[in-house]
Amino acid sequence: MSLGYYVQALISLGAVLALMYFFLRMSKSYHAKQYRGEMKVVDRIAVDQSVSLVIVEVRGRSLLMSVAGKQLHLLERLDEKA
Repeated sequence: MSLGYYVQALISLGAVLALMYFFLRMSKSYHAKQYRGEMKVVDRIAVDQSVSLVIVEVRGRSLLMSVAGKQLHLLERLDEKA
């Protein structure tokens, strides 16, 4: 194998790594734009093996919710009683 073969292989490897880096950066910026961080789980307590109570803060409002399996129910808006 000649020197030209190794140079061509290194250039190709560098191009592939540069493309991977570019797509990784684009992916991270896309996910950062997609998720704005407007929702936060403040507290969670397990009531049963498959049932939990969760306090969620969404855009400055606190909500008490129950989570049971794949079901989600709004129990109370906590900020409105203040």
